[in-house]
Amino acid sequence: MNKKLSIIILNYNGYDDTVLCLKSLRKSSSVFTTYILDNGSGDNSFEKLQKIVNQNEIVIRSEENLGFAEGNNYLAKVADKDGCDYLLLINNDMTIEPDMVDKLIKATEKTDKFGAVSPLIYYMDKKRIWYAGGQTNWFITGTSYSYEKLPNNLHLQPTQFCSGGCMLIDNSLYKKLGGFDKRFFAYNEDSDLSERIKKAGNLLYFEPEAVVYHKVNATLGSRNPLQIYYHIRNKLLFLSKNGRWYHFPTVILYTLYKDFLWNIMGALIKPQKGKWKRVMGAWLGLSDFILGNFGKCQHKII
Repeated sequence: MNKKLSIIILNYNGYDDTVLCLKSLRKSSSVFTTYILDNGSGDNSFEKLQKIVNQNEIVIRSEENLGFAEGNNYLAKVADKDGCDYLLLINNDMTIEPDMVDKLIKATEKTDKFGAVSPLIYYMDKKRIWYAGGQTNWFITGTSYSYEKLPNNLHLQPTQFCSGGCMLIDNSLYKKLGGFDKRFFAYNEDSDLSERIKKAGNLLYFEPEAVVYHKVNATLGSRNPLQIYYHIRNKLLFLSKNGRWYHFPTVILYTLYKDFLWNIMGALIKPQKGKWKRVMGAWLGLSDFILGNFGKCQHKII
C-alpha cells in the first residue's frame, strides 16, 4: 500500500522535548512529512526549531496558544492541503521505537472499518505502562482511562478508546468528523473523538507491537490547578455530548469528593502553597461548564 502519511506535533515551550521527539522519528524506516506547530511559545522555540528541521519537517508558528484540540486541527488542515491519507498525532514529549510508525501503518491494512489506532505507550522509564488500550468509566470518573497492564493477546486488537497522545487516524475520517472539538481546548478531546469515530461506524484499535515512550504532563505538570480546571469542565462536556442523563449523579458526587472535599481537607490538615488554588481550579471548571464557557480558560488560577 502506497499511502501518504503526515505526522503532526504541537510544541508549547517544550523545545528540548520536541527535539528528542523529532530525533526519534528520524530513525523510523517509514516515509512521511512532519508538521510542527509552535503553539504560542514564549521561549523562542520557533526560531530554534527553524534551525534544526530537515527537508521533511515543516515548522509553523501560531502567535497564540490554540490548545491541543484546535492546534492539531490547524496542522491537520495544512497536511490535508499538501495531500495525505493518514494523520499521526503524537505528543512532543514522546519518543518512539524505530518501527512504531510502520507497525501502525500495517495495522490499518489488517482491519475492517478502520477509524484509528494507538500504540503501546510506556512511561520514559520503559517499565511502567501508561496506555495499553482503554475504555470510558461512565459512572464514576466520567472520563476515558487507559489500561496499565499488557493484555494476554499481544497482537492488534479492538479497543474503546484511542489516546490522543499518539493516534494514527484516517485523514478523510478526521476531516469528515471535523477533527477535535475545539471547545475542549486540552484534555478529554481524544475521548470525545473516540466516541464520534465509533458512532460514525468505524472501529478503534490498540497495537501492542508498536511502542512509544511518554514523559507525561510535560506541559502543565501533575495536579496543576489549570489541569484540574480542564479535567472537570471537559469531562462534564464529554458526558453531556456522549453520555446519558443517569451518568451525571454519580460522576458529580465523585467529583465533589475527589476534587473538592479531598483538596479542601488536604489544605486544612496540611496547608501547602497551591492547595487552595486546586480547589479554585475545580470550582471554576464546574462553574464554567454550567455557564457554557468553553475553549481556553480565561481565569488566572496558577
